[in-house]
Amino acid sequence: MFGYDAGVLGGVQETEPFRDAIGNPSGTYIIPMIASSYTLACWVSSTAYMFIGHPLGRRRTILLGDGFVIVGGSLQASSWSVPQIIIARVLCGFGVGLISCAVLTYMSEMSIKKTERGREAANQSSWLIGGVALAYWLDFGFTQSASQWSWRIPIALQSLFAAISFAIMLMLPDTPRWYYSTGQTERGDSVLASLHSQPLMSEPVQHTKTEIMDAISLESSHAKLNLLDLLWDRSKLKSGRRLRIAFLILTIQQLMGA
Repeated sequence: MFGYDAGVLGGVQETEPFRDAIGNPSGTYIIPMIASSYTLACWVSSTAYMFIGHPLGRRRTILLGDGFVIVGGSLQASSWSVPQIIIARVLCGFGVGLISCAVLTYMSEMSIKKTERGREAANQSSWLIGGVALAYWLDFGFTQSASQWSWRIPIALQSLFAAISFAIMLMLPDTPRWYYSTGQTERGDSVLASLHSQPLMSEPVQHTKTEIMDAISLESSHAKLNLLDLLWDRSKLKSGRRLRIAFLILTIQQLMGA
């Protein structure tokens, strides 16, 4: 969804049917503003995830994000004005920002082997780039038509992808780690045993549970957030330094026009 939503507008925003639908805006910055409103909203919701991701849980955060995209995609596909499509892009951005953060956490915490996590993160990146390619090819195919459907159908597919995600997530539980960290031990045990396909008291399940509980205990002892640590981290874990490096690499990448 992130790749598709980011790429789909680029292929239709210069077409005549799209321009006619939103009133043929003449301002230099209007079309770029429509496009960039999505990315700005992604940034806002990604930042908000730091504060709402744990209280909501990974599963409910993804469901909330899907809800935003379903509504935002529907409003975009039915747009007849610049304000409507900007608001719709912002809603999609809010949703995809939440989903992009929560999905990686969800996959990582559902992994029962350390070797799975890197592979799954790389797999998620492949889907992201695949979404960009899919958006461009669909745009190329549909823009051969001069009807309003030539841009509304590619835009509307955002909602379809989100609806599929929403339906699947309704059938899935949250992660064992989140259940344990919120005191829902029995639910965490059930999910963990299901992931291993073994009884709760089996050695692999108990070993994974011990690792999770030890990690939660360690993080609890460093739970207080000090914003100064993001700039000058003096803790043993050096979490602030790791966050700075990750944040700055991706920031510089975007400033280079990635």
